[in-house]
Amino acid sequence: GMEDLWQEFQYHVRECWEKLELIPGIPYEGQPDFSTTLLNQKLHVLNICIKQAQDRISTYSPQNDDQNTEIETTQRARKSELDKFLANRTDKMWIPHTQIHPPMTELDIETFESVIADAKSEQDRTFFQSSSLLSDMQSFKAANPNAILSDFVQWYCPNRWQQMMESFESQSDTIWQQLWELAQPIAACDQAPLLDVNIESRDVLQWIDRLHPRDVLRMLLSEFLGHSHRLLSACIASRIPIVASQLSLFSRNSSTVLEDTLQCDISASNSSFERIIRQLEEAEELTCRADSLLSKFPKNDQLCNDLLYRGSVEIVEAATHKTISDIFFRNVNAVTTRNDDMESREIILRLNGQYRMFCQITQSQCNLAIATVAT
Repeated sequence: GMEDLWQEFQYHVRECWEKLELIPGIPYEGQPDFSTTLLNQKLHVLNICIKQAQDRISTYSPQNDDQNTEIETTQRARKSELDKFLANRTDKMWIPHTQIHPPMTELDIETFESVIADAKSEQDRTFFQSSSLLSDMQSFKAANPNAILSDFVQWYCPNRWQQMMESFESQSDTIWQQLWELAQPIAACDQAPLLDVNIESRDVLQWIDRLHPRDVLRMLLSEFLGHSHRLLSACIASRIPIVASQLSLFSRNSSTVLEDTLQCDISASNSSFERIIRQLEEAEELTCRADSLLSKFPKNDQLCNDLLYRGSVEIVEAATHKTISDIFFRNVNAVTTRNDDMESREIILRLNGQYRMFCQITQSQCNLAIATVAT
Protein backbone atom coordinates (compact mmCIF):
# COMPACT_ATOMS: atom_id res chain seq x y z
CA GLY A 1 0.00 0.00 0.00
CA MET A 2 2.71 2.48 0.98
CA GLU A 3 4.81 1.59 -2.07
CA ASP A 4 1.85 2.02 -4.44
CA LEU A 5 0.98 5.37 -2.84
CA TRP A 6 4.56 6.59 -3.20
CA GLN A 7 4.77 5.52 -6.85
CA GLU A 8 1.53 7.38 -7.55
CA PHE A 9 2.95 10.46 -5.88
CA GLN A 10 6.14 10.25 -7.98
CA TYR A 11 4.05 9.98 -11.13
CA HIS A 12 1.96 13.08 -10.30
CA VAL A 13 5.02 15.16 -9.37
CA ARG A 14 6.70 14.31 -12.67
CA GLU A 15 3.46 15.04 -14.51
CA CYS A 16 3.29 18.51 -12.88
CA TRP A 17 6.74 19.32 -14.28
CA GLU A 18 6.05 17.93 -17.74
CA LYS A 19 2.78 19.88 -18.02
CA LEU A 20 4.21 22.94 -16.18
CA GLU A 21 1.45 22.81 -13.57
CA LEU A 22 2.26 24.08 -10.07
CA ILE A 23 2.23 21.46 -7.31
CA PRO A 24 -0.75 22.32 -5.08
CA GLY A 25 0.00 23.53 -1.56
CA ILE A 26 3.71 24.16 -2.22
CA PRO A 27 5.19 27.71 -2.42
CA TYR A 28 6.70 28.85 -5.70
CA GLU A 29 8.60 31.95 -4.49
CA GLY A 30 11.42 32.71 -2.08
CA GLN A 31 13.86 30.26 -0.56
CA PRO A 32 12.87 26.84 0.88
CA ASP A 33 11.89 26.77 4.53
CA PHE A 34 14.50 24.78 6.47
CA SER A 35 11.99 24.08 9.26
CA THR A 36 10.12 21.77 6.85
CA THR A 37 11.21 18.34 5.66
CA LEU A 38 13.82 17.95 2.93
CA LEU A 39 11.08 16.51 0.69
CA ASN A 40 9.05 19.70 1.13
CA GLN A 41 12.15 21.81 0.34
CA LYS A 42 12.81 19.82 -2.85
CA LEU A 43 9.19 20.25 -3.95
CA HIS A 44 9.52 23.99 -3.26
CA VAL A 45 12.55 24.12 -5.59
CA LEU A 46 10.65 22.19 -8.26
CA ASN A 47 7.68 24.56 -7.99
CA ILE A 48 10.03 27.54 -8.45
CA CYS A 49 11.36 25.87 -11.61
CA ILE A 50 7.80 25.34 -12.87
CA LYS A 51 6.88 28.97 -12.15
CA GLN A 52 10.05 30.27 -13.84
CA ALA A 53 9.34 28.13 -16.90
CA GLN A 54 5.74 29.41 -17.03
CA ASP A 55 6.90 33.03 -16.80
CA ARG A 56 9.52 32.62 -19.52
CA ILE A 57 6.94 31.15 -21.90
CA SER A 58 4.38 33.88 -21.17
CA THR A 59 6.87 36.79 -21.44
CA TYR A 60 8.93 35.54 -24.40
CA SER A 61 8.92 37.83 -27.41
CA PRO A 62 11.65 38.08 -30.06
CA GLN A 63 13.40 41.49 -29.92
CA ASN A 64 15.31 43.42 -32.52
CA ASP A 65 18.81 44.16 -31.21
CA ASP A 66 18.99 47.36 -33.24
CA GLN A 67 16.10 48.80 -31.22
CA ASN A 68 17.64 47.79 -27.89
CA THR A 69 19.32 51.14 -27.22
CA GLU A 70 21.46 51.99 -24.21
CA ILE A 71 18.70 54.25 -22.82
CA GLU A 72 16.12 51.43 -22.99
CA THR A 73 18.55 49.04 -21.30
CA THR A 74 19.15 51.52 -18.49
CA GLN A 75 15.42 52.09 -17.94
CA ARG A 76 14.68 48.36 -17.79
CA ALA A 77 17.58 47.78 -15.40
CA ARG A 78 16.58 50.41 -12.82
CA LYS A 79 14.39 49.48 -9.86
CA SER A 80 14.53 52.50 -7.51
CA GLU A 81 16.74 55.48 -6.76
CA LEU A 82 19.02 55.64 -3.72
CA ASP A 83 19.77 58.79 -1.75
CA LYS A 84 23.43 58.47 -2.74
CA PHE A 85 25.69 59.70 -5.50
CA LEU A 86 28.16 57.69 -7.53
CA ALA A 87 31.87 58.31 -7.10
CA ASN A 88 31.72 60.97 -9.84
CA ARG A 89 29.45 63.05 -7.53
CA THR A 90 27.20 63.82 -10.48
CA ASP A 91 24.91 60.82 -11.04
CA LYS A 92 22.51 59.38 -8.47
CA MET A 93 22.93 55.71 -7.57
CA TRP A 94 20.14 53.40 -8.71
CA ILE A 95 19.19 50.02 -7.23
CA PRO A 96 19.09 47.55 -10.15
CA HIS A 97 16.66 44.78 -10.88
CA THR A 98 18.62 41.59 -10.23
CA GLN A 99 18.04 37.97 -11.04
CA ILE A 100 16.54 35.65 -8.47
CA HIS A 101 19.36 33.56 -7.08
CA PRO A 102 18.86 29.80 -7.45
CA PRO A 103 16.92 28.30 -4.52
CA MET A 104 18.88 26.04 -2.19
CA THR A 105 17.66 23.31 0.11
CA GLU A 106 19.24 22.51 3.45
CA LEU A 107 21.24 19.76 1.75
CA ASP A 108 22.46 22.17 -0.95
CA ILE A 109 23.58 24.66 1.70
CA GLU A 110 25.59 22.00 3.53
CA THR A 111 27.29 20.93 0.31
CA PHE A 112 28.03 24.52 -0.68
CA GLU A 113 29.40 25.41 2.76
CA SER A 114 31.73 22.42 2.71
CA VAL A 115 33.09 23.52 -0.68
CA ILE A 116 33.56 27.09 0.57
CA ALA A 117 35.25 25.85 3.75
CA ASP A 118 37.74 23.84 1.69
CA ALA A 119 38.68 26.90 -0.35
CA LYS A 120 42.20 28.10 0.44
CA SER A 121 41.68 31.85 0.03
CA GLU A 122 39.08 34.59 -0.06
CA GLN A 123 39.58 34.79 -3.80
CA ASP A 124 38.80 31.09 -4.19
CA ARG A 125 35.67 31.45 -2.07
CA THR A 126 34.52 34.38 -4.20
CA PHE A 127 35.18 32.35 -7.37
CA PHE A 128 32.63 29.73 -6.31
CA GLN A 129 30.02 32.49 -6.03
CA SER A 130 31.14 34.29 -9.19
CA SER A 131 28.10 33.51 -11.35
CA SER A 132 25.68 35.34 -9.06
CA LEU A 133 28.22 38.10 -8.43
CA LEU A 134 28.84 38.65 -12.14
CA SER A 135 25.11 38.79 -12.81
CA ASP A 136 24.63 41.43 -10.10
CA MET A 137 27.57 43.46 -11.45
CA GLN A 138 26.09 43.45 -14.94
CA SER A 139 22.70 44.53 -13.57
CA PHE A 140 24.34 47.33 -11.57
CA LYS A 141 26.35 48.53 -14.58
CA ALA A 142 23.19 48.58 -16.70
CA ALA A 143 21.35 50.67 -14.10
CA ASN A 144 24.37 52.93 -13.42
CA PRO A 145 26.33 53.36 -16.69
CA ASN A 146 28.96 55.66 -15.13
CA ALA A 147 29.61 53.51 -12.03
CA ILE A 148 32.98 52.16 -10.98
CA LEU A 149 33.86 49.17 -8.83
CA SER A 150 33.76 51.12 -5.54
CA ASP A 151 30.16 52.18 -6.29
CA PHE A 152 29.13 48.58 -6.76
CA VAL A 153 30.92 47.40 -3.58
CA GLN A 154 29.27 50.23 -1.59
CA TRP A 155 25.83 49.02 -2.74
CA TYR A 156 26.58 45.29 -2.58
CA CYS A 157 28.40 45.24 0.80
CA PRO A 158 27.34 48.46 2.60
CA ASN A 159 28.71 47.38 6.00
CA ARG A 160 32.26 46.55 4.93
CA TRP A 161 32.79 48.20 1.57
CA GLN A 162 35.61 50.47 2.81
CA GLN A 163 37.63 47.56 4.21
CA MET A 164 37.07 45.67 0.96
CA MET A 165 38.28 48.60 -1.16
CA GLU A 166 41.39 48.93 1.00
CA SER A 167 42.03 45.24 0.41
CA PHE A 168 41.60 45.69 -3.35
CA GLU A 169 44.10 48.55 -3.35
CA SER A 170 46.73 46.41 -1.61
CA GLN A 171 46.13 43.50 -3.99
CA SER A 172 46.11 43.55 -7.73
CA ASP A 173 43.91 41.57 -10.05
CA THR A 174 41.48 40.17 -7.45
CA ILE A 175 38.48 38.10 -8.56
CA TRP A 176 36.22 41.13 -7.91
CA GLN A 177 38.33 43.31 -10.18
CA GLN A 178 38.45 40.61 -12.83
CA LEU A 179 34.67 40.16 -12.79
CA TRP A 180 34.07 43.92 -12.86
CA GLU A 181 36.22 44.22 -15.98
CA LEU A 182 34.42 41.24 -17.49
CA ALA A 183 30.90 42.48 -16.64
CA GLN A 184 28.89 44.16 -19.40
CA PRO A 185 25.95 46.55 -18.82
CA ILE A 186 23.17 44.00 -19.29
CA ALA A 187 19.80 44.28 -17.55
CA ALA A 188 18.73 41.26 -15.50
CA CYS A 189 15.84 40.53 -17.87
CA ASP A 190 18.29 40.26 -20.80
CA GLN A 191 20.86 38.03 -19.09
CA ALA A 192 21.16 34.28 -19.33
CA PRO A 193 19.17 32.91 -16.36
CA LEU A 194 21.12 31.89 -13.27
CA LEU A 195 18.60 29.15 -12.61
CA ASP A 196 18.64 26.40 -15.23
CA VAL A 197 15.15 25.04 -14.64
CA ASN A 198 15.76 21.93 -16.73
CA ILE A 199 18.87 20.83 -14.83
CA GLU A 200 17.47 21.80 -11.43
CA SER A 201 14.13 20.05 -11.98
CA ARG A 202 15.90 16.93 -13.31
CA ASP A 203 18.02 16.80 -10.14
CA VAL A 204 14.93 17.12 -7.93
CA LEU A 205 13.03 14.40 -9.79
CA GLN A 206 16.02 12.05 -9.67
CA TRP A 207 16.40 12.68 -5.94
CA ILE A 208 12.72 11.82 -5.39
CA ASP A 209 13.06 8.65 -7.51
CA ARG A 210 16.02 7.50 -5.39
CA LEU A 211 14.28 8.02 -2.04
CA HIS A 212 13.93 4.85 0.03
CA PRO A 213 10.42 4.24 1.42
CA ARG A 214 11.91 4.26 4.92
CA ASP A 215 13.22 7.80 4.37
CA VAL A 216 9.86 8.88 2.99
CA LEU A 217 8.02 7.49 5.99
CA ARG A 218 10.46 9.11 8.38
CA MET A 219 10.02 12.55 6.77
CA LEU A 220 6.23 12.22 6.67
CA LEU A 221 6.16 10.97 10.25
CA SER A 222 8.42 13.83 11.34
CA GLU A 223 6.12 16.37 9.67
CA PHE A 224 3.00 14.75 11.10
CA LEU A 225 4.31 14.55 14.67
CA GLY A 226 5.82 18.01 14.55
CA HIS A 227 2.63 19.59 13.18
CA SER A 228 0.51 17.75 15.76
CA HIS A 229 2.71 18.99 18.60
CA ARG A 230 2.57 22.58 17.30
CA LEU A 231 -1.23 22.48 17.05
CA LEU A 232 -1.67 21.13 20.57
CA SER A 233 0.93 23.50 22.03
CA ALA A 234 -0.90 26.46 20.47
CA CYS A 235 -4.06 25.62 22.46
CA ILE A 236 -4.76 27.67 25.56
CA ALA A 237 -4.90 24.41 27.52
CA SER A 238 -1.12 23.97 27.12
CA ARG A 239 -0.64 26.33 30.08
CA ILE A 240 -2.15 23.71 32.42
CA PRO A 241 0.77 21.87 34.10
CA ILE A 242 -0.47 18.33 33.47
CA VAL A 243 -1.11 19.14 29.78
CA ALA A 244 2.28 20.80 29.40
CA SER A 245 3.92 17.74 30.95
CA GLN A 246 2.09 15.37 28.59
CA LEU A 247 3.06 17.45 25.54
CA SER A 248 6.70 17.53 26.67
CA LEU A 249 6.69 13.74 27.06
CA PHE A 250 5.14 13.34 23.62
CA SER A 251 7.82 15.60 22.10
CA ARG A 252 10.70 13.66 23.70
CA ASN A 253 9.29 10.28 22.68
CA SER A 254 8.69 11.55 19.13
CA SER A 255 12.38 12.42 18.81
CA THR A 256 13.33 8.98 20.08
CA VAL A 257 11.06 7.24 17.57
CA LEU A 258 12.47 9.30 14.69
CA GLU A 259 16.04 8.45 15.71
CA ASP A 260 15.13 4.75 15.91
CA THR A 261 13.69 4.94 12.40
CA LEU A 262 17.08 6.01 11.08
CA GLN A 263 18.86 3.04 12.58
CA CYS A 264 16.54 0.10 12.00
CA ASP A 265 13.98 -1.29 9.61
CA ILE A 266 10.46 0.04 9.54
CA SER A 267 9.11 -3.39 10.50
CA ALA A 268 11.17 -3.33 13.71
CA SER A 269 9.76 0.11 14.56
CA ASN A 270 6.07 -0.79 14.34
CA SER A 271 5.67 -1.04 18.11
CA SER A 272 7.34 2.35 18.55
CA PHE A 273 4.98 3.89 15.99
CA GLU A 274 1.93 2.41 17.70
CA ARG A 275 3.13 3.65 21.07
CA ILE A 276 3.73 7.22 19.89
CA ILE A 277 0.33 7.32 18.14
CA ARG A 278 -1.35 6.23 21.39
CA GLN A 279 0.52 8.98 23.23
CA LEU A 280 -0.67 11.49 20.64
CA GLU A 281 -4.26 10.34 21.15
CA GLU A 282 -3.85 10.71 24.93
CA ALA A 283 -2.31 14.17 24.57
CA GLU A 284 -5.09 15.29 22.22
CA GLU A 285 -7.83 13.97 24.54
CA LEU A 286 -6.22 15.61 27.58
CA THR A 287 -5.85 18.93 25.74
CA CYS A 288 -9.52 18.88 24.66
CA ARG A 289 -10.67 18.13 28.20
CA ALA A 290 -8.50 20.92 29.55
CA ASP A 291 -9.88 23.35 26.95
CA SER A 292 -13.41 22.41 28.00
CA LEU A 293 -12.63 23.00 31.68
CA LEU A 294 -10.92 26.31 30.98
CA SER A 295 -14.00 27.52 29.09
CA LYS A 296 -15.94 27.05 32.35
CA PHE A 297 -13.21 28.07 34.82
CA PRO A 298 -11.06 30.50 32.80
CA LYS A 299 -9.28 31.95 35.84
CA ASN A 300 -8.77 28.79 37.86
CA ASP A 301 -5.92 26.83 36.28
CA GLN A 302 -5.22 24.92 39.48
CA LEU A 303 -8.80 23.62 39.71
CA CYS A 304 -8.62 22.47 36.08
CA ASN A 305 -5.29 20.78 36.70
CA ASP A 306 -6.58 18.99 39.83
CA LEU A 307 -9.72 17.79 38.03
CA LEU A 308 -7.65 16.39 35.18
CA TYR A 309 -5.14 14.79 37.54
CA ARG A 310 -7.43 13.35 40.23
CA GLY A 311 -10.84 13.30 38.58
CA SER A 312 -12.62 14.99 41.50
CA VAL A 313 -11.83 17.79 43.95
CA GLU A 314 -13.38 19.29 47.05
CA ILE A 315 -14.70 22.81 46.44
CA VAL A 316 -14.14 25.18 49.37
CA GLU A 317 -14.01 28.60 47.73
CA ALA A 318 -17.28 30.54 47.54
CA ALA A 319 -16.39 32.02 44.15
CA THR A 320 -15.88 28.55 42.67
CA HIS A 321 -19.22 27.41 44.19
CA LYS A 322 -20.90 30.33 42.42
CA THR A 323 -19.22 29.54 39.10
CA ILE A 324 -20.33 25.89 39.24
CA SER A 325 -23.91 26.75 40.20
CA ASP A 326 -24.15 29.30 37.39
CA ILE A 327 -23.16 26.63 34.86
CA PHE A 328 -26.08 24.36 35.76
CA PHE A 329 -28.75 26.49 37.39
CA ARG A 330 -28.79 29.79 35.51
CA ASN A 331 -31.86 28.81 33.44
CA VAL A 332 -33.34 26.11 35.65
CA ASN A 333 -36.77 27.81 35.79
CA ALA A 334 -36.96 28.69 32.13
CA VAL A 335 -39.95 27.24 30.29
CA THR A 336 -39.05 25.79 26.94
CA THR A 337 -41.34 24.62 24.16
CA ARG A 338 -40.34 21.96 21.69
CA ASN A 339 -38.56 23.49 18.74
CA ASP A 340 -36.16 21.71 16.42
CA ASP A 341 -34.19 24.96 15.94
CA MET A 342 -33.74 25.73 19.65
CA GLU A 343 -30.23 26.78 20.70
CA SER A 344 -30.24 24.85 24.01
CA ARG A 345 -32.28 22.42 26.09
CA GLU A 346 -32.26 21.55 29.78
CA ILE A 347 -33.34 18.25 31.30
CA ILE A 348 -33.75 17.60 35.05
CA LEU A 349 -34.22 14.06 36.39
CA ARG A 350 -35.27 13.39 40.01
CA LEU A 351 -35.33 10.14 41.99
CA ASN A 352 -37.07 9.96 45.42
CA GLY A 353 -36.01 13.51 46.14
CA GLN A 354 -32.47 12.35 46.94
CA TYR A 355 -30.86 12.33 43.51
CA ARG A 356 -31.05 14.89 40.74
CA MET A 357 -29.31 14.87 37.36
CA PHE A 358 -29.00 18.09 35.40
CA CYS A 359 -28.33 17.93 31.66
CA GLN A 360 -27.82 21.09 29.61
CA ILE A 361 -27.41 20.55 25.87
CA THR A 362 -26.36 23.20 23.36
CA GLN A 363 -25.09 23.03 19.81
CA SER A 364 -21.48 23.04 20.99
CA GLN A 365 -21.46 21.17 24.33
CA CYS A 366 -23.31 18.96 26.80
CA ASN A 367 -23.07 19.69 30.56
CA LEU A 368 -23.96 16.97 33.08
CA ALA A 369 -24.20 17.26 36.87
CA ILE A 370 -25.53 14.98 39.59
CA ALA A 371 -26.70 16.31 42.93
CA THR A 372 -27.09 13.87 45.87
CA VAL A 373 -28.44 14.33 49.36
CA ALA A 374 -26.87 12.30 52.18
CA THR A 375 -29.44 10.72 54.61
